[in-house]
Amino acid sequence: MIWLQFRPQRSTRPWHLLRSGQGHPGRTAGMSIEHPEKIGLGTWDRDSLGSALNDLESVGVAWYYTWSDWALYDADPAPGTVEFVGMTWDERLVTPEALERIRASGATALLGFNEPDLDRQADMSVAQALDLWAALAATGLRLGSPAASLDQTLGEGSWLGRFVAGAEARGQTVDFIAVHYYSDSGDVAEFEAWLKAVHDQYDKPVWVTEWVLADWTGARSFSAADQAAFARAATEMMDDLDFVERHAWFAACEGGDGWYLNSGLFDAAGNLTEVGRTFAQLTAPGAPPPIAGGAGDDRLTGTAGAELVLGGAGDDLLSGGGGADTLRGEAGNDTLQGGTGGDRLEGGTGNDLYVVLSAASTLIERPGEGWDRVSASLNWVLGDHVEQLTLTGGAALDGTGNALGNVLTGTGAANRLDGREGDDTLQGGAGEDWLLGGAGHDRLWGGAGADLLEGGAGDDIYAVDTPGDRTFERPGEGWDRVCASVSWTLGDHVEQLTLGGGAALDGTGNALANVLTGNGAANLLDGRGGHDTLQGAGGNDTLQGGAGGDWLLGGAGHDRLWGGAGADLLEGGAGDDIYAVDTPGDRTFERPGEGWDRVCASVSWTLGDHVEQLTLGGSAALDGTGNALANVLIGNAGASYLCGLGGRDTLSGGAGDDGLVGGAGDDRLWGGAGNDWLDGGEGADLLDGGAGSDLLIGGAGADLFIFTGGWDRIADFEDDLDTLRLDHALWGGTPPDLAGVPGLASVTGAGLMFDFGAGNGIVVEGISSVWALIDDLQIV
Repeated sequence: MIWLQFRPQRSTRPWHLLRSGQGHPGRTAGMSIEHPEKIGLGTWDRDSLGSALNDLESVGVAWYYTWSDWALYDADPAPGTVEFVGMTWDERLVTPEALERIRASGATALLGFNEPDLDRQADMSVAQALDLWAALAATGLRLGSPAASLDQTLGEGSWLGRFVAGAEARGQTVDFIAVHYYSDSGDVAEFEAWLKAVHDQYDKPVWVTEWVLADWTGARSFSAADQAAFARAATEMMDDLDFVERHAWFAACEGGDGWYLNSGLFDAAGNLTEVGRTFAQLTAPGAPPPIAGGAGDDRLTGTAGAELVLGGAGDDLLSGGGGADTLRGEAGNDTLQGGTGGDRLEGGTGNDLYVVLSAASTLIERPGEGWDRVSASLNWVLGDHVEQLTLTGGAALDGTGNALGNVLTGTGAANRLDGREGDDTLQGGAGEDWLLGGAGHDRLWGGAGADLLEGGAGDDIYAVDTPGDRTFERPGEGWDRVCASVSWTLGDHVEQLTLGGGAALDGTGNALANVLTGNGAANLLDGRGGHDTLQGAGGNDTLQGGAGGDWLLGGAGHDRLWGGAGADLLEGGAGDDIYAVDTPGDRTFERPGEGWDRVCASVSWTLGDHVEQLTLGGSAALDGTGNALANVLIGNAGASYLCGLGGRDTLSGGAGDDGLVGGAGDDRLWGGAGNDWLDGGEGADLLDGGAGSDLLIGGAGADLFIFTGGWDRIADFEDDLDTLRLDHALWGGTPPDLAGVPGLASVTGAGLMFDFGAGNGIVVEGISSVWALIDDLQIV
């Protein structure tokens, strides 16, 4: 079945599609057929499909035709021993020019019209064909009948039956019967019975000018393996039928007529296909029969010759010998071990393992045939549809992937592994390796040794385990991550670092917006530039955000979090954490029950929920404000304003003239150095101004005022409710009896004043009699 394409004139382009060489003089010892001269091929000009035909003699073809009057040569007659047979496809080729062209090509036979019973083929009536037949007979060539379709070949009423009867009635010559046979079952016995029926009806030699597995309804398709098996069995069958003079397989190249049957002998590059190799094996001089396995798990080994080893079903082990063998695993998870020759290894379906020892070996896998692996002791590049490569031995080898997601593993030496396209996994092993991920989301692990890791385009993951390892990324090549079991600083254009193992490691970012994650030990994470995310995980970690608005998560453990420049979000997590804040835009976050947490602030600060302590740093005048918890607020060297708000707070002013407000709750206020202002607020508060001239306001509640020195003033002492505690050191170390205290007191317009000398004194405002205060005094 072919649609004829006419050339208006002969091309001047050289074709060189066939080669000269020795023919097939007859059956050779070891050949599986006796008459290789029968084997032919239907072919056509391949220029429109992008490549030329390979040497037809390489597949044992003795003759060919092109469904036309043109041979595939520049010079006529055709060189070599591959014979050209012309065809008059329909009435348009019954011209003196076309018939002379066929004679001049050196042809000895002529094929009649192509499927004249079909309207998309020659489309001729029997009478039309008979009227033109005399012109064909006049060429003096052996003349083959028109090749009708399968349904119009047998029977007196068929198109072919009526034509042969008409030719005999007119005394016209038909030297042999040309037929087409397309099997939709692969049943060779059925094919043989049909051929015998043709011969019985016409009693003439038979040429099968088109034959192949095909179901034109589209209900069933056939693989290359199906076609190869049918080709082998049917060729051997026709070789044994004396009345079958010749047969031509359909066709030379896949898709040349628009049909894709997996039957082509050559691929687009001119290489032999599985079917082509089958024909070559049938006709190769001295070729032994295939070594074939069964349905089980077979162990098959070739010899020193060039052999075909077929695994069949099961998980097979196939080994080549010293020759150029073809190992075909077929179904199952097979192991194919090539020899030192240029072997061809075809795993077939299943997850196959290829062991290659020679660079001349060729591996063939097809899409969807499982996860396949190569074990190579030499430099190797994965072919199409093979997923994994493992380099073996102790040599420094190169391993290269393909467009799939490959797994490449090096040896103990210095390897170069290149994943190319796909999401690859590259593992260098021992040695100083160079790993290139290429395009795709790759995983690169150099292993022991100082390795160079280049992820390429895509979101890559680097595993580093040696300080001498190096990563290399370019701008815009995706989001890349390093997993390190040693302290690590991210290189340029790498975004993420994850520390592994149990050691206390340091992790340092770069100018990008990094994500740094610690391990279970005590880590130091430094984000440096960019808007970073730092996560401490377990351990007592130190997290430093650096420049940029960062997010720091301490995780479990007693962590130190410093956001650095920028408005940062700091989350300490479980444990007693310390926050260092330096920007009003910083935020801290704690949950209930996550430990005693402290903020060290160089700016005015209000504690967030679930944070207990605030320490102001520096010497600037800063404000510090608590929350509803029992807070500890500590001022700095400057003038601090501290406000406890709710809870039983402890406020310590430190150096400087401070203002302390306890707020609600029983608070403790310590003024420290400087002239301070202390306001206890609600609750039973303790107020100690410390050094300097301090103002103490107890507020509501039974307050305790402590005086140890300086010159203080109590603004709201409540008789019989508040208590004034005096330090015995005010008397030089020997505390007097309370009866002697009134002698130190005097009533002034401001209230009751105690003058202890040496610049120490206290005024209790609102009290006009020392005896009213005597019961509220303590000396300690």
